[in-house]
Amino acid sequence: MTYAGVSLSLVGTVKTTGARVEIWSLVAPTSGTNNLVVNLTNAGAGTNVGVMTFTGVNQAAALGTFGSTFGTGTTGSTTLSSGQDELMFGVAAVRATDQNLAPGTGQTEVWDLFTGTDANGGGSIKAGAVSSAMAWSWANSANFAIGGVSIKPHIDTAIWMSVKTAATTFASTGGITFSNAEIGQISDPNLAIGSGTSNGTFSSFWNVDN
Repeated sequence: MTYAGVSLSLVGTVKTTGARVEIWSLVAPTSGTNNLVVNLTNAGAGTNVGVMTFTGVNQAAALGTFGSTFGTGTTGSTTLSSGQDELMFGVAAVRATDQNLAPGTGQTEVWDLFTGTDANGGGSIKAGAVSSAMAWSWANSANFAIGGVSIKPHIDTAIWMSVKTAATTFASTGGITFSNAEIGQISDPNLAIGSGTSNGTFSSFWNVDN
C-alpha cells in the first residue's frame, strides 16, 4: 500500500475465517492530491477500503497499542488502551449479507460499507479514555474481526479528523487506486496535514475471503 509513492506501515492485523482487518499508517504525508494504491493478491468475496486523515497527531509517538478481537455472533468489541485527549480509531469486518453495522456507545460512525456478496466493513472514532471498547452490532450471526488503535495528540493540540474517501472493490485480483485522495490544508493552517509538527494520516484496510 502506497500514498504518493510512499509505503505505509502496517499497524496491525486480525483475521478469522472470511473476515480480516488491517490498519496501516503514514505520518506526515505529502500534501495535495495524490494516489493511494492498494495491491491485492486475493480480494476474496469482496474488499472494502476506508481512508482517514487526522491532524494534531504526535509525530514522534503517533499510536498506542493495536487491539483486536474476532469471533462469531451479532456483536463484537475490542478494548483499547487510550487516554485523555487521545482519539480511538477502529474498524470492523463482518462476513454476511448486507448488514447495518451499528457502532457502540460514544462512537461516531465514519463509514459502513458493503461489497461483493458478503463483505461488510465499518469504521468509527471515539474520544479516548484510560481503557475503553470499540464495539459494533449487526442483525445476523456471522464471523467478524475488529481492530483498533488509539491516536496520540501533539502536546497541547487536539486531534482533527477528516474522512477523505471511502471505497469498495469486488475483484479476485488487482489493485485499488484513489485518484482523489486529497491530503492538504484544513481550517487551521498550523494544522496542515503534511507540514509542520501537528499532522498525521492513517488508513484502514480489511478483506473478506472466500
